[in-house]
Amino acid sequence: MEFKKFFVYPRIPENLKKLLDLSNNLWFTWNYDALSIFYKIDAETFRRLKYNAKKFLYYLPKPIFQKLEKDERFLMDLEDIWETFEEYKEYKHPLIESANFTSEEIIAYFSTEFGFLSCSTCLCWRVRYISR
Repeated sequence: MEFKKFFVYPRIPENLKKLLDLSNNLWFTWNYDALSIFYKIDAETFRRLKYNAKKFLYYLPKPIFQKLEKDERFLMDLEDIWETFEEYKEYKHPLIESANFTSEEIIAYFSTEFGFLSCSTCLCWRVRYISR
């Protein structure tokens, strides 16, 4: 007997989809403003799920999403955090910019010095650029 695989995803309102994108990037774990947005939704559930933002969004009931999508203050906070996140992703260190590295000279590596998060599904890794 062959089993079919299926995945269940939460129906997140369009104006809250940025939460899902934030939960897919470990940036939220070291940016306190981003971390606080998950606490604002439901701090007790967020703690109970060991600060796993992705799992947290899957556990939220539909009425909470309906409430959040109409909460202007929450949406403004989310937009501010999103702008900061976009700036973080676009930032290039001045040394990288001035050195004109080619793709062959850029190295990415995993380093456990940054450790593991308390949510077991997340590994914290970092990309570093090293010149030859």
